[in-house]
Amino acid sequence: MSSHSIDDFSVTHVSQILETRKGEILSHVKDDLEKSIKEQSALTIEDSTKIQIYAVTKKEGSSSDVKEIGAFSLRQLYAYANTPRLDFWSNIHVIIENFEKLKLSLIEKDAASSSNLENVIWRTILDLKTYLSLTPQHSEVVATLLLIRTSYAKAPLTQGQVEGALKAFYLLSRNLALTEEKLDLFYDILDEHGFDLNTPLSLIDNE
Repeated sequence: MSSHSIDDFSVTHVSQILETRKGEILSHVKDDLEKSIKEQSALTIEDSTKIQIYAVTKKEGSSSDVKEIGAFSLRQLYAYANTPRLDFWSNIHVIIENFEKLKLSLIEKDAASSSNLENVIWRTILDLKTYLSLTPQHSEVVATLLLIRTSYAKAPLTQGQVEGALKAFYLLSRNLALTEEKLDLFYDILDEHGFDLNTPLSLIDNE
């Protein structure tokens, strides 16, 4: 049985990608994975063969941190590289980036910047409706986010709500495959930070 190490996926290249802006990470990783997977798929590899994926992250002023992503078969990697899950995940990172900016803007009491950032966030969330039919779990998440947009887009978000939204979106960003347990935690975080999730779905504004 053939074996393949993480070297097949160029740890150095992945490390460099992770140093760039969050919104750009996914497209580079996706391209790299697709290229590697297509090259490897030409080989005769048993379904039991697993490829271990790692990510090397480094923040300015601190040492590198190697995180284990998981072990995947080529079949699984190829499937993920060709589904909208990665595009959904990329949009989640864009929303996180804007919420981080909004958090700073609120601290600095910059009302104009805060308003502009909220408009960008709500528009990006509205665009997530494209993923309503992706999986039942993604449908739940998107419907909930559209509900929140309907309820809260007409008034400024509080600092607590922004911090809660960040926690909830970071949870989504760390879980490409959404489980019921993660969904429950996602709802709990939103509820604990002042988001009422009881608005009837029929009132959601999809424009």
